[in-house]
Parts: sequence; structure tokens; C-alpha cells
Amino acid sequence: MTLYPKKVLLTEEYFAEFMPAATEEIGDIEFRFVPSDQLSDEDLNWADSWLGFQFPVKPSETSIRWYHSATDGIDRMHWLYDDLRETGSVLTNTVASMPHRMAEFVVAGVLGIVREFPQYRELQRRAEWKRLGNSTAINMNVVVIGTGHIGSEVARLLRPFVARVDGLSRSGRAKPAFDEVRALDSRGNLLSQADVVVAVLPHTPESKNIVNEQIFGELNDAIFVNIGRGTTVDDVALRHALEEGHLTHALLDVFDHEPLSSDDWHWMNPKVTVMPHISGLTRNDDIVADFMANLTALRNGEVPPNRIDLDSWY
Repeated sequence: MTLYPKKVLLTEEYFAEFMPAATEEIGDIEFRFVPSDQLSDEDLNWADSWLGFQFPVKPSETSIRWYHSATDGIDRMHWLYDDLRETGSVLTNTVASMPHRMAEFVVAGVLGIVREFPQYRELQRRAEWKRLGNSTAINMNVVVIGTGHIGSEVARLLRPFVARVDGLSRSGRAKPAFDEVRALDSRGNLLSQADVVVAVLPHTPESKNIVNEQIFGELNDAIFVNIGRGTTVDDVALRHALEEGHLTHALLDVFDHEPLSSDDWHWMNPKVTVMPHISGLTRNDDIVADFMANLTALRNGEVPPNRIDLDSWY
């Protein structure tokens, strides 16, 4: 299918505030903002493209054949996958600087925990001058579960600070950012030797609670970080791992249910750092950059750089 996108439907006002001005140099592209609950058949038949977070209608009920997600995570589009395939539609997402910023989050968080920043913050609160340990990350082994573009960037940025960075993935295919990559079901002793484990997994039908009691049971006094999706971690198993000493600390940016309720156990656990899903917040310049890159590719008859494999879920 040859696509030459010219009419872009926006169903969230946020994008209408900056996308038309940011892309005015193109000239032959038109944006129309209509809230999801006010869409008409005329709107859906007018557009050939869409940009946003969540599309409210099946593609087969529209003339839209290019859907660009404004985030890297595309779980909100999963319910449309069958219809996207049947209509031959193209789904792309926004990546740009997101992997680097998420990797920054991991590096800052892990090094802060290793160098005991949370404990020193508490000492400062009590106006107590006291030296704690003399720890370092230089001899640490890191395992990243999920070796895609985000996991690879995490490995690249962590590498100067630690002894080695290994990866676990579904396929076990080698990736240049890692010392070694193994398949998750053929991981051997990687986890038992890990000082830090970083989960960077997308939400798919297969990834639900994939980081489970068995995974945590192989760890010994490790730091655990999750920047993927909360659904990929068995929360009960995580709590047990913290209680039983398999984990010394958990840095969590994502949760199964967001936002956390005020009585959720994570808030008050001294071994948990709660972050409100901010490691890779979408930036306007990222949205514009990847929208333009994918638009240009489609107009040139090329495969867009951020095309989602609808059979692999990401």
C-alpha cells in the first residue's frame, strides 16, 4: 500500500496546540482537532492519518490508514491490532530521545542507591553528620531484561560505571551494547550473579507477570529497577523478594495500577522508591521529530523507521 498522508486527525487538544505550527514548513498537510466523543463519520472519512495517545474507533470504520502513537509504549492501541492488520494500516510510535532519558533515569537511580543517597537525605533531615558505607558500582554485574532500543541504551549508559552488563530477551539474540545476551528461559546463572536487574519490558499478552517468584528467587541482595510496564512484574512476588532479602531495594517507575492509591504498600516500604511514571515522559520535540520522520518515509514509499510489528506487539 502506498500512503501519502495529508489529512491528520487529532483527537486530543494537547496536540492541536503545537503540531500545526511545528509542521507548517511541510505545506501540504492539514490537521483537524475533534475530541474523541465528538467524532462524526465525516471526520473519520476526511482523515487519512491520526496522531495521539489512544484512538477510539476501529480502523475499519474510518479512512485512516496511518496511526502515529505519541508515546513509545503502544498498549492503548493493542485492542485495535486485529483491525489494523485486516485494513493494512500502518502503526508507528514516538521514540526519539526517550531511550536516552530513560537510561539517564536508571543510571541516576542506581548510582544514587549504591552511593546511599536516600540514607544521606534522611541524615540531612535529622541534621546528623555521619558517614555510612564506602560502596561503589565498579565491580557490579548488571542484567537488563529486555534488550530493545531502550534496554540497549540503558546498557550503553551504565557500562562506564559497572563491571559488565548482560541482557535477557525472548530470543537471546546478541546485541552490541551487551557483554552477553541469553534467552530468558536459558539464562543459566546470570541472575544469581547480578547486583542490579533492570526490567525494560513492554506490555504484551506474553509478558504479564513474567518477572515472577522464580526470577526474584534467583537474586541475592540485588537492586531491582522497573521502567517497562507494571504489568510485567508480579507485585506479590516483588514484595516477598524485598522481605526475604533477595532484593535490597526496588526503584519503580511503573505499576500495574496507576496512580497508586494512598494506602498502597509501596509508599511506606523503606526499600522501595516510588516514581510516578516519569522516566521517559513524552516531549513535544520528540513527537514532532518522529512524526516528521515517519511521514517522510511513507511519502517516499519507504518503510517508516518506527513501524510497529503488529505480530510481535512492539
